[in-house]
Amino acid sequence: MEPQQSRGEKKPANRSPESTANRLLSIYLIIGFAWIILSDHAVRLLTGPTLAKHDNLDTFKGLAFVLITGWVMFKLLLQRELLQKERAHEELKFIKQLNELSNDPVYVLDPADDFRLVDANEAAVRHFGLSRDQLLKMRIRDWDPDYAQTQLTKLQEQLREAKFAVFESKHHLSDGRVVPVEISANYIEYQGKAYVGGYFRDITERKKAEAELHESKERYELALRGAELGTWD
Repeated sequence: MEPQQSRGEKKPANRSPESTANRLLSIYLIIGFAWIILSDHAVRLLTGPTLAKHDNLDTFKGLAFVLITGWVMFKLLLQRELLQKERAHEELKFIKQLNELSNDPVYVLDPADDFRLVDANEAAVRHFGLSRDQLLKMRIRDWDPDYAQTQLTKLQEQLREAKFAVFESKHHLSDGRVVPVEISANYIEYQGKAYVGGYFRDITERKKAEAELHESKERYELALRGAELGTWD
């Protein structure tokens, strides 16, 4: 999924295939023309005016060769750039489709914009009970006010080093509920910019099971201690 940029944020330069091919063609033509003209000038200085007509013919032939090979190279480079761009577009489209089909909420945050949510899949929309447009205006503090700025700074430093982190937190949902979540966070670079992305899971049922197990264990220990006291009596 491609991160959505906030208003006023400059989009990284993304050259079109045509501009890339034109740039390479220009470099080739400049070098080719410069070599032919300068080399012919050097030959004239060394041989004198007797070969001037022959030199002029060779110069035109050389310039024509550079133009023809430059045109062929431009077509080949343009085709290659277009194929690469189309392949990258298809890969991005495929990844986005996978994310949308995932049952786990997927998110992308922009640390440079105070950890604003810049992309989210349909599962994340259902989790928070908000529209996608509403979500993309929110930051971590909007759904997790208990998560302090110092924790965010520490998380960012951890992700720069380890590139991956798993931790637990709580989400405040639109219906007023507060649910425990397990968050998987990854350090991502896209078009030269750093993001934090991953997925999270509602672990309400797991926490409930853990609490019931803990309570059952405490009852067992109390019963065991009571039985031991009865034995001593």
